[in-house]
Amino acid sequence: MPMNPRSDNTPPTVADPQVSLRSALLEATVGLAYTEGFDGISLRSVSGKISKSTTVIFQHFGGRQGLIDAALDHALAHERLRHDALLAEIDGFPNEPMALAELVAYYVKAADRDANARFCLEAMLHPETLTDPSARLQQWSDVRGAFWKTVTQSASSIIRLLADYTVMEQAFCTALRGEPAYDQLLRTTARAACLGRIPFDPEADDPILGWARQRAFPALGESTAKDAPMEPLVVTVAQRIANEGINAINLRRIALDEGVPPSLIIYHYGDFAAFLSAAIWRAMMHELPAYLDQTDPTDDEGRANWLAGLRAAVTPGPTGASNGFYVRYARILGQVCLLARQRPELVPLVRQLRAIEGMGIHRASLNAWPREFRLDPAAASTFSIWIKSHALSRISAPASSGSEDDMAMILRALIGNVSKN
Repeated sequence: MPMNPRSDNTPPTVADPQVSLRSALLEATVGLAYTEGFDGISLRSVSGKISKSTTVIFQHFGGRQGLIDAALDHALAHERLRHDALLAEIDGFPNEPMALAELVAYYVKAADRDANARFCLEAMLHPETLTDPSARLQQWSDVRGAFWKTVTQSASSIIRLLADYTVMEQAFCTALRGEPAYDQLLRTTARAACLGRIPFDPEADDPILGWARQRAFPALGESTAKDAPMEPLVVTVAQRIANEGINAINLRRIALDEGVPPSLIIYHYGDFAAFLSAAIWRAMMHELPAYLDQTDPTDDEGRANWLAGLRAAVTPGPTGASNGFYVRYARILGQVCLLARQRPELVPLVRQLRAIEGMGIHRASLNAWPREFRLDPAAASTFSIWIKSHALSRISAPASSGSEDDMAMILRALIGNVSKN
């Protein structure tokens, strides 16, 4: 299968030089997003890729906004071609759970290698950069859904589970691809997504997850202790991460804006990466729901309103208000994953975050949810990844479907209590 990270489905050469120039600008934009992220897309950087002045961008797209919109349309067109080509290659593929799980793992890795799929993911994490994010990103969702519908011929809940779960897993793969531990985690959650069975013992640990978590927790405990040094600064930077994103945060800016000598941060944390990881963690865990807190017992309110609590966690807040927990968490997590390829110091944090996926959900399913929705650790990890993708989709389309029944439908798909429709 094609492995070119710039484009898996290059269209035929167009004779019209103006059409060719336009296409070259779009390819340059998509390629820059793959290597530098959306923040690396400037008029100068794009035009420089094809040795032209920025004037050509204004001529063809009117400016950066039009360029981003057109590049996403370009990426979406290629995503349709990529999915169609993959369907043709796997024609007659056995609709058997273990084979399907291997296909899911391959699909995630293939999406990570493709610049157009990456561009769509970047757009999902930065909907504010788009003129019409809801309609455009819905097209990407439709492409993924149509693919899994054709492959599985299954219930709509299974299709939605796979179409959304693979998005956040693609983000993790961006930072962790090539790591044997991540490959095992990916296969574990892919199997849980495809097997669809009620576990015999929901409380039994999964050996792969247990191994990964034992490796992650020692470092995690050191960097997230509540009595961490320079606590006020950590809280301040965490708030800035939540409001402004991660890419704008650097040691020099913090030192200037907060009046803190860089040497003092390095003295307490050893390096800036450790400080930044602590601040990112604090930003992600702000207002952690009680049912996800491993240290506190589940409260009565959480038990009574378990499904409503999940709905609230994926609901974007109105302008100026706080977003639901998973909306905030998923967006910061996605940014960390994509930035980790440019800033390798973030990779250890992503590794830790991927290892603990589902721990809070597993605890909640055992202690707060109805017995019929109890999940084993692997299924809980899969659901935890799915719900973050679902939350991301609701950033760009707050009015999209996200009812409590949708949550229950996905949970039933994971435990096998679902009928085709």
